[in-house]
Amino acid sequence: MALELVGSRIVAPYIGTSIYVWTSLIGVILASLSFGYYWGGRLADKKPDYRTFSFLILASAILTGIIGIIKNPVLDAVSGALPDIRISAVVASTILFAPASVLLGTISPYAIRLRMESLEHSGATVGRLYAISTAGSIIGTFAAGFFLISYLGSRNILIVLSLILFAVFFLACTGKITRAFKVTVLLLAAVFLAVHLFQGSVSENTTIDLDTRYSRLLIEEATATETGKKVRFIRVDRNWAQGAVIIGEPDELFFSYSGFYRLADHFYPGNKNALLIGGGTYMLARDYIKRNPGNHMDVVEIDPDFTELSKKYFYLEDDKRITSIHEDGRTFLKRADGKYDIIFIDVFKSSASPPFQMTTVEALRSASNMLNEKGVLITNIY
Repeated sequence: MALELVGSRIVAPYIGTSIYVWTSLIGVILASLSFGYYWGGRLADKKPDYRTFSFLILASAILTGIIGIIKNPVLDAVSGALPDIRISAVVASTILFAPASVLLGTISPYAIRLRMESLEHSGATVGRLYAISTAGSIIGTFAAGFFLISYLGSRNILIVLSLILFAVFFLACTGKITRAFKVTVLLLAAVFLAVHLFQGSVSENTTIDLDTRYSRLLIEEATATETGKKVRFIRVDRNWAQGAVIIGEPDELFFSYSGFYRLADHFYPGNKNALLIGGGTYMLARDYIKRNPGNHMDVVEIDPDFTELSKKYFYLEDDKRITSIHEDGRTFLKRADGKYDIIFIDVFKSSASPPFQMTTVEALRSASNMLNEKGVLITNIY
């Protein structure tokens, strides 16, 4: 389960986090586990011994560690060769996660066969091992989703999972492996750890590669082909930027679409307060306050790390005229009771994909109810 959750963060910078990606990950890993269960059961009947069992765990450790080494070139090649996101998501998930998942699937039936001492207690043995397995899945799910991904990062979790499996191998081999082989395995684990520690980010232009509670954030710098100016981007996938700033020109809007939000002053001249859902790098907020220095804007941004990175890399400064609210935009619309002259909506997940809950009739009705009588709502629905 931890591998599956981490998988979504690994593929996100290349093919996004859409429903197609999650469907592919879940489907491929379930299919791989099913094949592993079948293969592991047959193998256990033919050769039920701890030596083979330990080798299955060792192979799982190696294949899990390899994911972290090959993920960038594999994802780069697949996303470049297969433009259809559904196909690329299935192919990438299969190449990266199927081998390790198959081996992990063999372990449960093999463990059951090793513990099966008599038919009289077979039900209790199977039930106990499945309970342990399910409890491990629950712990792995909550630990990875709530804590580990945020604090360790997706790259580090892969090596942690691999090293844990290496450690379990030594527990399972129960003295039936030669000392030379054990030393070789220890050296292999050390090599995996070294490669992971010194491996670069997804791009040589990447200055920040950070896992937050909500997404994997990349900050990259590049030269704009049209102007030749240096631009800093923040991304949650390689094909789309959630924000950008021209280095050295903090007040210039890099994306041309951003200028359309200035139409708010045309439709409602003399407006006094505004709401922005989807703060990102706060470029729209800073532009609004610059043009309306006496006004105030509430900014709803789900990810507090976005706000902190905006202060560090995108020229955002503390300003009493801008209030940050770290909350999901949809829940804010549901609970808030304030009134605004202007509401801007500019919220996206990945690959130019707005969260579906922000595009419903109910969401826009809630936004409408928060407008003053002459209020104006402008939303980006690219």
